[in-house]
Amino acid sequence: MKMSCSTKAALLIAFCLLVLPDTAVHSQPDIGICIEECFMGECPDGKICQFNGCAHVCVDPRPRPKPGFCGRPLLTNVCEKLCKHDYDCPGSKKCCRTSCGRFCTEPIFF
Repeated sequence: MKMSCSTKAALLIAFCLLVLPDTAVHSQPDIGICIEECFMGECPDGKICQFNGCAHVCVDPRPRPKPGFCGRPLLTNVCEKLCKHDYDCPGSKKCCRTSCGRFCTEPIFF
């Protein structure tokens, strides 16, 4: 039996609504909340629509990475994540890896 595309789509939607009702909103570790908040840039207050690994959400725009490089990871026994991205660091400092964490340091230029 052949089915049209619209019939297949309707069956898929019905399956998702009836069998998977709890999957519409959930979160995944290190990804974010799994709910579609925006579509094609429709966000309030200057926010941008961005895919978080699970769904599209409205987030504050982030600046580009700062210039320069981190170099080799610093060997340390201090395992703290003091930053996640360059914009977490003051001034021209970059967020760089250590042997077991991250910290803000001056960039290297070649």
